[in-house]
Amino acid sequence: MAQETNIAQCASKILDVLIEGGAVAGYAIKVEDLIAASELSDSGFDRADTYLLQAGYIDGTMGGRNGVRWLTPAGVELHQATKASHPSTDIHATHLNLHKSLKRQ
Repeated sequence: MAQETNIAQCASKILDVLIEGGAVAGYAIKVEDLIAASELSDSGFDRADTYLLQAGYIDGTMGGRNGVRWLTPAGVELHQATKASHPSTDIHATHLNLHKSLKRQ
């Protein structure tokens, strides 16, 4: 397993896997497969998964490793903003920038 350094990097890995897998409503990925594909530790995955769920970037079902996850429109937008405009920027910083710009509108 890869050594993760912070929740933002873990969350970014989860979003990468969901994007690559085309996981949107109706096309979910099983949590067990998501953990394996992201190569995160259980604790790194759990923290990032909770963050993404609470922030509304992903949605899913309960059931532990048998549950499923999929991207929300906000999750797709965050991933695009993170990767396209600032490839080296972590997901949390991009989230804060998006949140600030929405407040200004």
